[in-house]
Amino acid sequence: MLIDKKYLTLTSHECTDPGIDAYEQQYRDRILKNLKIKAQAFGLELIPICDSTQSVSSE
Repeated sequence: MLIDKKYLTLTSHECTDPGIDAYEQQYRDRILKNLKIKAQAFGLELIPICDSTQSVSSE
């Protein structure tokens, strides 16, 4: 059938796994987005305390 051929054509591409780093970044983005929404509900604003690419040093 034509529908079967169309389905096979659409689903025959190979799936690629973006890796754990991509999934973790998506997770962090989702958490931050939801936290911002919750803060706004209380009339608050999230302000970053440091650059996320810098590591925290213990002096």
